[in-house]
Amino acid sequence: MKIAGLILAAGGSSRMGDQNKLLQLIDGTPMVKKVVASCLHSNLSSIYVVLGHDSEWINNCISTEGINFVNNEDWRLGMASSINSGIGAMNNDFDGAMILLGDMPYIETKLIDQMIELFQEYKIVVPVKNGRQGNPVLFSSTFFNDLQSIDGDKGAKRVIQENFSSVVPTHVMTNAIFRDIDTPQQMKDSVGTS
Repeated sequence: MKIAGLILAAGGSSRMGDQNKLLQLIDGTPMVKKVVASCLHSNLSSIYVVLGHDSEWINNCISTEGINFVNNEDWRLGMASSINSGIGAMNNDFDGAMILLGDMPYIETKLIDQMIELFQEYKIVVPVKNGRQGNPVLFSSTFFNDLQSIDGDKGAKRVIQENFSSVVPTHVMTNAIFRDIDTPQQMKDSVGTS
């Protein structure tokens, strides 16, 4: 079983201000680098990072062995374009893909591996806390064509909603599945609260 990690790191960070949020430090480490580290220590077979805005800076920040970089020249079109670019770069070599957001630095290796253990063909593994779905999400390759047909900035929510009978929930205790950082206030609130 081969599962790829697909880290979305192409967005413009417009709500954060001048500096790309993915390069903001969390406990002394750039946010996106924390996400990459969790993936590198997990049971993911390969890791793809989709770049767009500030691609050179982010590439330099996380450039390491074991990372495949994908350039999304259409990053301004929204998250769906990054998913499309990433899935396309995988060349159908994987049984599934876990989509992770580069602005969710508190996702731990333990959660990634827990979701991989629940992986099944024709299924979508979603972390859930108190009935609320979060991220990351693990999609069987069965859904790759659906993922490549979405558009806009809603990500893969539509694919999950349209295939709800295929969802395998993994119940978790952590709020990390909801904690993305989009604004200076969220950044300030997150400091020291891993």
